[in-house]
Order: sequence, then structure tokens, then C-alpha cells
Amino acid sequence: NYFIPVSEGKIDIINNADDIESGFDLNKSGYGNLTLRDHLIKRYTGLSPFTANEIAFRAGIDPSSYMNDVIDNEKIIDELKKLKDDITKGDHDFLVYYDENDIPVDFSVFKYGICSDLKVKRFDSMSDLLIGFYNEKKNLSILRSKSSDLTHIVKTMISRNAKKLDLQLKQLKDTEKKDKYQLYGELLNIYGYGAKPGDKEIKVVDYHTEKEITIPLDDTLSALQNAKKYYDRYAKLKRTYEALSVLTKETEEELDYLKGVLNSIELAENEDDLNGIRQELYSSGFIKKKTLGKGKSKPVKSEPLKFLSSDGDIIYVGKNNLQNEEITFKLADNRDWWFHAKGLPGSHVLLKCAGKEPSDKAFEEAARLAAHYSAAGESDKVEIDYVKRKEVKKPAGARPGYVIYHTNFSMVIDTDISDISRA
Repeated sequence: NYFIPVSEGKIDIINNADDIESGFDLNKSGYGNLTLRDHLIKRYTGLSPFTANEIAFRAGIDPSSYMNDVIDNEKIIDELKKLKDDITKGDHDFLVYYDENDIPVDFSVFKYGICSDLKVKRFDSMSDLLIGFYNEKKNLSILRSKSSDLTHIVKTMISRNAKKLDLQLKQLKDTEKKDKYQLYGELLNIYGYGAKPGDKEIKVVDYHTEKEITIPLDDTLSALQNAKKYYDRYAKLKRTYEALSVLTKETEEELDYLKGVLNSIELAENEDDLNGIRQELYSSGFIKKKTLGKGKSKPVKSEPLKFLSSDGDIIYVGKNNLQNEEITFKLADNRDWWFHAKGLPGSHVLLKCAGKEPSDKAFEEAARLAAHYSAAGESDKVEIDYVKRKEVKKPAGARPGYVIYHTNFSMVIDTDISDISRA
């Protein structure tokens, strides 16, 4: 059996119900400068911050109001008495509340009005509730710890690639002089006869613009030797430009890919999701594969998220690039509709329609999922591209999750998915 521990100076609303009103004798208690929530916690035995907030909510008073400013104490006292009656009746409902990301927030044995916007899961007993709630909290803590390690690895790689790209772009900018050097070489071959030995410059007319320009000369070389020198500079910068054009494109693609992986880590719901991301990074050559210990099995394949539109259509959401590829190229029919946040890392979203035309609401629900499960998921509005699946292509040799499309529709949509049901 569980017994409430002795709390010095606190009022037990179950066994000492007649003393409930005395908790609001502020002169006696000295709690006038506390908020209503803190006052309830300090004056009454067994009240959690969650329950204190609910009592204030039922009384129609802000729980963060200071007690010196709370005028209608009677409403609070009435709600405390109602709570006492509910407890003694024993008509309990064992509830755990979850946010929109299915993360457990808190629990209660009565339906709480402050949680009307949260998802609810019922348990058969208080023991089952506590085991379920704290197991989920524990697993979430472990998941956050492991995802934190993976996040650090990916953020480090992003930082390195960003620095590399910055250096490459600066070097690429330096190659802009190549066309000028080519022009100097051409003009010296044409007008170089006018240069005298020892000249440090020559003025000639640029036949492209018909304007006079001044070409610096090495006074120890002839005009033709100066022309060759400029051609050599041009050729070197041209080779550098061609190499850097390829390298910067590769670095930019790598950065986009890693940002997508970072978004996938944030969407991970369990260890299987994280293991899938690790496997993806192994196969892409970003991290070394750790040998599985003796007797350990391979990670279980994680599944994409599955939702139902208001019309009953299945909507798939990839949580990582391997899942993105699966839903786009394996689960999809060419007649299905594909959604993605425009120009941002995010999930591939697939609206299955079995050959029929989805309703406008189904389109909007799939678009909201694409907005929510993108790097801009915390924004109010996100622009979403959507196309028939047949328009989505994967370039040869591209990294997991990378696709291209050229013909698409777009819509700007909010990121709220609270009214979209999981399948």
C-alpha cells in the first residue's frame, strides 16, 4: 500500500477537508507573495504543478497570478473541495497526455481541462500508467542521448563542409581574372608590335568594346613573351575554375545532404530510426562502420510514418533518406502524389490515391505533413512543391534521398498536423 508522506505544515485535503479554507489565510501562512500555483503546491499535500495548474484553470484564474492579486479565493477553495470529492468517489480515469510529436507530457487520474488540445492514452490501472509513462520517459531520455551523439557528428561534418565551401568559393572568385588575362594575350598578339623594349605598359583598343585599355607589361620581356605569360595565367586559372566548379557543386550537394540527415535525426522516434540513419551514413562513407559485438543482431528496419487523410487515403512520411527512397520508389505508384518542402531539407511525403483524384483537403493535409516534417517545421507557413510521382527522378550516382523534378505545383501551407490521424 502507498501512504502519503508526512508533510510538515501542509493541509491534507482528503483526511483534513475541514482545513482546506485555512490554506488561504495569507497573513497566517505568509505565502501572499507566491504565485497561485506555488501557493497550492506549498500549502496542500500531494498537489503537483500539473494539478495546481488544473485547479487554477477550473477556477478561471491564471496560475502565475500572485496571491496578493487573487481576489476570488472562494473559487479555488471550491475546486479543491471538488477535487477531494472526486478522489474519495474513486471514479478514476488513468490518463497520459502526449504532445503533437507523441512525447509524453504528464499524467492524471481525472480528465484535465488544460490538456484538451493534447493526445490522450488510457491505462487500465495506476500501476500500468506509471510503468508506461516512466518507461516512455526513460526510452525518450536514452533516445535523446543517442541522438545527441549523432547530432554532434553530423553538425561537425556540416561545419567542416561549410568552411571548405567558403574557401572554395573564395578561390573560385579569384579565377574571375582569367578572361582578362586571355584578352590581354589576344590584344598583345595583335598590337604588341607597338610596344618598345623596356615599356611597362601599352595602350590598345579592345576590339570587343572599341574602348582603349592599358595592359601592364613585364619590361624584361618582349610583347610576344608577355602575351604568352598572360595566356599561361589564363590557362592555369581556367583549369582551376573547371576543377573548383565541380568541387563546389559536390560540397554544396554534400552540405544539403547532411542538413537533410540532421533533419532526419530530429524526426527519429526510436533507436531503430537512429540505427537506420547511422547505417545510411556508413553506406555513404561519412562515418566508419562499427563492428557489431558478438551475439548482437542487426538493427531492425524502421518504418516510415503512416497517416490517414480525412478521405481515408494513406499518407506516408519518410523519417530518413532510406525511408524517403522506399516510399518514393518502392511504395509509390506513378499515379500517386509526391510532396516536399521547397528548397529545404525535409521528408518525402506520399499521398496514395489508388488512381483516383484526391480531394483538395487531402492535398492540403499531405502538404501540411511535408511542411511539419521539414527543416522549417517550427515556422507558421512553408512553401510545398507537389507533383505526380512519375515526375520524380533520381540522378545516377546521387546520394540517398536526392531526387529531381521539373514540372510541379506549389502551395503555401501551415505546419499544424494536430487534426491528421496516424494510420
